[in-house]
Amino acid sequence: MYNFDEEGNFDYLCGVEVADFSRVPAGWATLRLAAAKYAVFTHGEHVSTIRRTWATIWDSWFPSSGHEVADAPHFELYGEDFNSQTGTGGVELWIPLKR
Repeated sequence: MYNFDEEGNFDYLCGVEVADFSRVPAGWATLRLAAAKYAVFTHGEHVSTIRRTWATIWDSWFPSSGHEVADAPHFELYGEDFNSQTGTGGVELWIPLKR
């Protein structure tokens, strides 16, 4: 998730990590993630309930954490345990923090 605006809109990109962009097919988007400090949260329930986890982060964790969100991409990391057929296996939610 990147290119956030004041109205809450953003661009969503499904991606995969690559060493460089030289072999990315023409017409595909690329996004470089700079090194940053992130808050990392685990969503262990079915992926259909991920909005609830995001809401808890924004409505509960951030207001009490003392942290501020950095102007950088946020991302969801679907690891090897995630099963796209069943929607289970866990997802990590990464949110960049101001240093």
